[in-house]
Amino acid sequence: MLRPASGQMLVPKSASAPPTHSVSARSWLPVMLFAVFVSRLLWALLYVWIKGANAIIESDTLDYVTLAGSMLHGSYIMNGVPNLTRTPGYPLLLMPAVWSGHVVAVGILQNLLLAVLNAWLLARIADELFPGTAAAFWAVLFYCVEPVGFLFSTQLVSEPLFCALMLLFLWLIIRFLREPSWRTLFLAALVLGGATYTRPVNLFLPLWLAPLFLLFPRRLAIRERVVRTAAFVAVFAMILAPWFVRNAAVGDYRGFSALNEMNIYFYYAAAVQAPFEGKSFAQEMDDWGFLNDERYFALHPEQRSWSQGKVFNFMRSEGLKIIAAHWPSYLVIHARGCAVFLFDTVATRFLREVKLYPQQGGLLSRVVSEGVVPGLGWLIREHPVAGLLFFLLGIQLLLYYVLALVGLRAFPLPVAAFIVAITAYYVLGQGGPIGNGRYRMPIMPMLCLSAGAAVARVRRRPSALPHQQPVESEAQAS
Repeated sequence: MLRPASGQMLVPKSASAPPTHSVSARSWLPVMLFAVFVSRLLWALLYVWIKGANAIIESDTLDYVTLAGSMLHGSYIMNGVPNLTRTPGYPLLLMPAVWSGHVVAVGILQNLLLAVLNAWLLARIADELFPGTAAAFWAVLFYCVEPVGFLFSTQLVSEPLFCALMLLFLWLIIRFLREPSWRTLFLAALVLGGATYTRPVNLFLPLWLAPLFLLFPRRLAIRERVVRTAAFVAVFAMILAPWFVRNAAVGDYRGFSALNEMNIYFYYAAAVQAPFEGKSFAQEMDDWGFLNDERYFALHPEQRSWSQGKVFNFMRSEGLKIIAAHWPSYLVIHARGCAVFLFDTVATRFLREVKLYPQQGGLLSRVVSEGVVPGLGWLIREHPVAGLLFFLLGIQLLLYYVLALVGLRAFPLPVAAFIVAITAYYVLGQGGPIGNGRYRMPIMPMLCLSAGAAVARVRRRPSALPHQQPVESEAQAS
């Protein structure tokens, strides 16, 4: 098939000139972006009016604010010692908010603008994949009313920034699949590195995606694909390398974020050990000294003189020993956590703020300790309002999943493969005892994108989608 000099696939004229019926959908984009901003702003103001500014503070917010203040003074310390758990991506964004003296107001404004950016990126990606259709309109509409993104864009948390970076990464991957230039590949690695500095969960994502880079784009020779895959991983590693060096220098810690070690010990190992001691998951964590240094060091007094890195190394090795000794139990626990990640509607988070749900010892800890069905039974019996809201939002979530699966068939094969791979990475990596609906936030825009494609395909005229996509398909590659 003929290609222009740039190497981009030729697209029929009908694909580059959207039909008249799609213009009205595009004209709604500014209105939809405004709706995304205003709806979240009103919800944030309602929170503050009901409970004060503390209503939009999460458990990790104070860490980020403290570190942002430390960065303003040229350091990265918390409680008098170099911090090894939180990475500097979100604190860097919060620096203007801390500097202004209005942390909550400016910080929430930043997150609201990031939510608008996410919606705009969704529209751009949808238009690039499905020109001449209403897919962009529907994708943004689904995102506007999606509860996880709605709730946590009004909280001082890192997820809105993380989502924006991941959507930008997906957009760059799509452009790379169309025209595999080195510039686009390096930009994608840079953006993914920034996302990893925001949330360390992405640490192994390049290796997870490496097989796809070896397969696509198919019009490149296998040797070129191998070279580009190695370059992508290498650039990503070089971006993260300074933080590894910093951690080793200031804390004798040779990892990227010590949250990994804390999760292994206080979440994974504690969840496995709790049933053998006849305790709940939450009680076991508390007994082990989670977020309580005095209690932890009372159990391990010899570690008071250890370096931070040595303490975290102990947590990792001890936690892995417990998990290895009871790995069948852990596999069950991890599967339950994956289910929570996928189906937690965050209904309990909405109700917690108006005191209709307990602050501690809720659904998550019961699912980890007892299982999904007993945990949901407890929720319905003890908190019927939460159970009802959980059911209603669950219907919405299932609708998103069904539409996303239907819409996935409309994507070019390489793009669909990357979306499925990224989603699977988060489901598996954020499952287990740490799994909850908040961590689902980065995959929800991709679900909205696919759901939007599904609705656009159902409602379109037979000629609305061009037969030849701008991103090469498997047939075009041959």
